[in-house]
Amino acid sequence: ENLWSSLALVAYLTFGLYFLLFFIRRRNERENFYFAIFAIALVFYSGLHTQIKYEYGLKLFFWKRMQYLALFLLVPSFYYFIRNYYKPKPGLWVKVLDLAAYTANAIIAGVALAVCLSNDVKTWDHLQNNIVTYVWLIYIVGMAIVLIREVVRKNKDAIIMSVSFIILLVTMFLDILSGQAKINLPPLLTYVFIFFILSMALVLANRFVRLHDETEELNENLEKFNAASRRFVPFEFLKMLDKASILDVNLGDQVQRDMAVLFSDIRSFTSLSEKMTPKENFDFINSYLDKVGPVIRDHHGFIDKYIGDAVMALFPSSAEDALEAALAMHDRVSEWNQRRAQHN
Repeated sequence: ENLWSSLALVAYLTFGLYFLLFFIRRRNERENFYFAIFAIALVFYSGLHTQIKYEYGLKLFFWKRMQYLALFLLVPSFYYFIRNYYKPKPGLWVKVLDLAAYTANAIIAGVALAVCLSNDVKTWDHLQNNIVTYVWLIYIVGMAIVLIREVVRKNKDAIIMSVSFIILLVTMFLDILSGQAKINLPPLLTYVFIFFILSMALVLANRFVRLHDETEELNENLEKFNAASRRFVPFEFLKMLDKASILDVNLGDQVQRDMAVLFSDIRSFTSLSEKMTPKENFDFINSYLDKVGPVIRDHHGFIDKYIGDAVMALFPSSAEDALEAALAMHDRVSEWNQRRAQHN
């Protein structure tokens, strides 16, 4: 049993420090902070509740006070972990719940202050049994309301937490009956409490994995969006604006530069298109652009606009690039026309 208790303390402390560091890196996720406070307070309370204070010669009076203060933190910190984990939408019931929690916080803060100022251990015990225990009911009711609402919405995390709570409460009830000699069972609370903390940590870890997967999916979608947007807004155009993505472009962004502009369209395209079906028109235009697009890019230019059968290309470096591209485009289209004539 001592081995299990020691392992439990190490596990609680590890979880507490881990989620505390996680909160330091991600300050907006306060549920990690409150779970860390709960786990660390549990380490203090459980550790000081054992014989460790005698074995290491600790100042009994000081550490007894610390034990009570840690005990006062357990239920409020776990309530705020639940409250911040699910983040219920603002509403009247949430305002009432928060007001009740603030009132409970003030009462427990007053009791904690009394424990710090008083040197009577019996007074501490009296405050715990007759005030703090009843104030905890406010937090417990608040947690139950939040969890029940989430379970009704079929939230998997809430279901796991609720099942863990039920198992913990049943075990506590059985341990009480066993302590009163009404049933004959070995102490189970230590093992079940380890299971309870592990299940809470597992819920947080699973949430982190989900957030990581969602972030990866968002990054993948962003890459696809950027690739798709380049079909309409060339990367070279964004580069001239000194923007990494189209998402960075704002209304009114502009630069002024000297460059060559090339316009090109297909001769007699109207009469040609009238002899083709819509699909043949699309295939014809795409085949044409597939030939001239690389030529423009090979001569340090890029297509700024597609205007039906026409293209508008920009050459930021020099006018010579545009002239050479125009000649190369003429040669490439002539070769293409010859191949088309052979196939037809």
